Amino acid sequence: APTGRQVKANQRDTTWSTYTCILGFPVMGIWPSGSDGTDVNALDRSRSEEYVVTVDDLGLVKLFNYPCVAHNAAHRQYRGHCSHVMNVRFMKDDR
Repeated sequence: APTGRQVKANQRDTTWSTYTCILGFPVMGIWPSGSDGTDVNALDRSRSEEYVVTVDDLGLVKLFNYPCVAHNAAHRQYRGHCSHVMNVRFMKDDR
């Protein structure tokens, strides 16, 4: 909202330039089985809208296709840290 005023209209089909929310229909497949809702710490969708990357409490960085709506969606995972990873972002050119 350019004016800073609250937008009260339905935003369901709005296209956003970024997506960083760990909750929502297009990313419901990121959650591992048995998750308590606190396991995934951060998420970022690529600018091309092809991928979504997540980080979690196990120190893993996971790369999914976007949208990611299938339960236990296929992904690639990489060890990011020996402990919790708290944030993740794609670079401007999606690297």
